[in-house]
Amino acid sequence: MPLTDFAKAAELARAASAQAIEVALSNFGLTLDGSQASIHEVEAILAMLHGHVASAPDTDAVGTFAELFGCYVGELMRVHHGA
Repeated sequence: MPLTDFAKAAELARAASAQAIEVALSNFGLTLDGSQASIHEVEAILAMLHGHVASAPDTDAVGTFAELFGCYVGELMRVHHGA
């Protein structure tokens, strides 16, 4: 995807953010509600993941979680602070 395809990048980021919300609830029992305070929930999830992958790293899983939760935080920044 060319870097100039901002509409497609935004669409992908929104989709990944929505998937992060589903993963947080189904895998960790945590609700990401789109508030800035929900970043604390993301931090808790990442701390749990860090503990898990530190003993048995799975680079594919780490990359997937980084993308999903990174997009979620990015979408929060876009919504609450403009972009």
